[in-house]
Amino acid sequence: MPADAVLPRLWLLAPLAESLASGWLMNGRRFRVDPGRGSLARSGNEPQATFERIGAALGARLCELYDLVDRNWAGFVRSAGLADTSPETGPATFWRRLADLFAVDFGDPIASHLHGPERGFGRLVGECPVLPTGLPRPFQLFLRARDAKHVATGALEDGAILADLHDWPAFDDIADNMVSRGAALRLSALGFAAPSALTLAALVKRELSVDNRITPERAGRIGRVLKRERVNRLPWGEQQEVLDAISKGRFLMADQSWREARLPARAAADASDEERLILAFAPGGAIADPEYAGPALALYRLARERSGFQQTAATYAAWALSVGEPEKQAAVLRYVLEGTQGQVLGDALADARPAWLPARSDELRTSPLVAGIAPDDLPALLGRLYPEEQRQRWAVDFVDENGDQEELRSSDRRVDPTTFLERLHDWWEREASAERVRSDRNAYPEGFDPGRLTGQSGNSDRDGWFTFFALGIFRTIGRSDDTQHRNFIAVADRAGWWSDMASARLPDGPEPWIRQLENFARADAWHIDFPQWRRALVDLYVVARWLPDYVDAVLTLPAIVRKQGPIALSDAWRLSTSPLWQRRGLEGAPLTQSLGLGANWLVREAVRHGIWTGEDIAAMHPYGWASTARLRALFSRHLGIDLGPEAKMDLSRDIHARVEAHIGDRACFLGDLDLPLQIVAHGRRDDVLQSLLEGPTSFDLDTNTPVDGYED
Repeated sequence: MPADAVLPRLWLLAPLAESLASGWLMNGRRFRVDPGRGSLARSGNEPQATFERIGAALGARLCELYDLVDRNWAGFVRSAGLADTSPETGPATFWRRLADLFAVDFGDPIASHLHGPERGFGRLVGECPVLPTGLPRPFQLFLRARDAKHVATGALEDGAILADLHDWPAFDDIADNMVSRGAALRLSALGFAAPSALTLAALVKRELSVDNRITPERAGRIGRVLKRERVNRLPWGEQQEVLDAISKGRFLMADQSWREARLPARAAADASDEERLILAFAPGGAIADPEYAGPALALYRLARERSGFQQTAATYAAWALSVGEPEKQAAVLRYVLEGTQGQVLGDALADARPAWLPARSDELRTSPLVAGIAPDDLPALLGRLYPEEQRQRWAVDFVDENGDQEELRSSDRRVDPTTFLERLHDWWEREASAERVRSDRNAYPEGFDPGRLTGQSGNSDRDGWFTFFALGIFRTIGRSDDTQHRNFIAVADRAGWWSDMASARLPDGPEPWIRQLENFARADAWHIDFPQWRRALVDLYVVARWLPDYVDAVLTLPAIVRKQGPIALSDAWRLSTSPLWQRRGLEGAPLTQSLGLGANWLVREAVRHGIWTGEDIAAMHPYGWASTARLRALFSRHLGIDLGPEAKMDLSRDIHARVEAHIGDRACFLGDLDLPLQIVAHGRRDDVLQSLLEGPTSFDLDTNTPVDGYED
């Protein structure tokens, strides 16, 4: 152990007035001192020359010491009185502590001259394998200076990662010649050439060898090291190098070809709902061999993130043209109906129809290919595959909340609003249970239950609340549906960055957000999955930045409504400027535009899943009605109720008042608010809508007459 810090380091019978940063005491008659004999002489090359001469003698004696320790450890231990007498661990302990003792000299302008390639500790490690590498087994624990070829840098400085390299073939090339950064710094201080830096990315490239083929076995070895959470924690530059290295790898496909990472194996345990839909009709050349599982599959997925594989509707359409098996043809149709890119694929198949797809919708309706599709879903499928036939049934255009044109039915059939809404309520009483399950399954990622947010603050369940708000914000994305929102979150969660973004402490710790923005801006990005959802990152950042305040607003809003009466929902989401929150002191960037009609969806879902209770639920009923383009069209064309040309979150109270005027307290639709209306207006339940429209049509309604005194 180092000498007591208060003791002088240099002595010439008596202590010299010198302050050396050294760990040991030196008493020598060779010291040249000044005339007063109180300190070292300083002239010419002194005192450096004296210390170099002493260092030369020290180096020789240290080499003799090595021979003694190596030859007679037991005798040395007895004479030196060392604590660790074990022949297995004692020598290693001794050489490490001796290295630490001399390392203190390296930073001192005088004591450092004791050591160099031919002096002191430098001569010892130059001739004897006693330089502590600072690395764990199975690496060499001690080396000669000349054998240190590489220094572990970046991620390789993590001992856990190094320990996982034991079964890599590339490990054999470095196990006997690599040192830690600390050991490399000591070598440089001693005057030896610095070892070359070795990064995790460079090691991965060595492991992949020339052919870049990553067999399932090799993928398992690499995957145990390149765990997603580890890669996500890497500094940005090193992370990109690692991902670039594995993305260039070639994997074994189900058809035994070697290709860049594409889709997982058909039976992949972690496949998302979207992937399962695609895997059901994808060709063997786009699907991984089933041996990729566990760590091997995890690595495959990492490589897929930037492999360049074009997972687009155009790719799926090309596959569909060559599909021969009826079960795969049926799977294509299933994807058109339920897939994230189903609408786009349907358009592509309508333009370039495969030979196996009937020319007319009536033929497909009776084909065995749709035997597995529920009758309620069939109209939506036919609408996507046979748009020209469907277009004959549409005439009036409405502009939806995202600026998109919505084509709506040209039928002039009008029904009594009371009759329609009563029939809708009767249908909902019969079908609510099944429809609720279907709605929640489509809307929420697997394992997410908004009911668990009851009583939770924005700090106690950041992941849950962040997801809930995100689903609301995604409703401003045009030409999208619930399953696409859910699938995006599922992909992000599986990639590990959804939770990272939700839990980031902003604005001080924005690194998870910056990483995603950098990924989005990569120059080598061939294709960005879910581009519209990724562009919503700015809105999501705002949510994460002020999440506790936004959650407080959600939980407190019913009390505000009960106390103050009707409010403008758009005003409630301007936390910093709205008088509603002045006494509560809430702060946050405005969410009115970011949420759009998603604000009404949040209210509806909070009511449906019990986030509010008791009187709070009833107070919020008027605010859970979204004025979507299809709902406005339904009201205008068939009920004679004009809700205006634009979607606004503040139209919710108007819609609720009109529905309540016709069916009274049944307007809450068993606590589901506008859900049944949105279902029948969306078009997926065309059969239900048609049955609801049957009945008396002799009503000539004045669409500008206020309902029950409530005016637009």
